[in-house]
Amino acid sequence: RRGFALFDAGYYWEAHEAWEALWHAHGRAGPVADLLRALIKLAAAGVKVRERQPGGVATHARRASAILRG
Repeated sequence: RRGFALFDAGYYWEAHEAWEALWHAHGRAGPVADLLRALIKLAAAGVKVRERQPGGVATHARRASAILRG
């Protein structure tokens, strides 16, 4: 929940860090870890929005989408 609260408030890097800790705790494999990895990528896309790097936004969003489709 902390990651979602941070993300919703626009604290993308902090949300990334919160979700990454959970991703590691879930062994970086399996359905929960995959969802967390997709959320991490979306948070990274948010960071790139703030940095005004549209290529980075697209790359991270595309990777998140691929993870969720898998």
